[in-house]
Amino acid sequence: MFTKPTIFPWLRPLHTPHEVARYRVMLRRAWSLADELATLVRAVEAAQKLAETASEPSSARGGPTATLDALAGSLALVSARLDDLGRVVRGELDPRFLWASHNIVTPEAMNDAGDMVFRAWGPKRRAAEARRALAQAEDEFVWRQR
Repeated sequence: MFTKPTIFPWLRPLHTPHEVARYRVMLRRAWSLADELATLVRAVEAAQKLAETASEPSSARGGPTATLDALAGSLALVSARLDDLGRVVRGELDPRFLWASHNIVTPEAMNDAGDMVFRAWGPKRRAAEARRALAQAEDEFVWRQR
């Protein structure tokens, strides 16, 4: 039995080989672009349905204001997610920040030729990005001091 504690305090110790394997997959933080885009499409479709119900007279429980707030929230979520997705594609953002339950890639599906799979950056890439961000912040600080 595996009773070694994990490095994350909120996770209980792993007991079975299956749990250990699943934990390793989670650490890789691989996710599917197709699944992410499909979720965004569903969110836009939901926003479209909200817009349709807002145009109907007195169909919403909270009134038109609540419907419009929900619509604005849905579109803000889609906009932010697309912005972050663009940053991941350009290599400006670690893909682990977009990893979620709706876009997880199983080990069996990682070699699917019809999908683009993003993996979290390794320690070297994260360190390089941190150095780049620090240098940029220092340059901005020096520039503002002039």
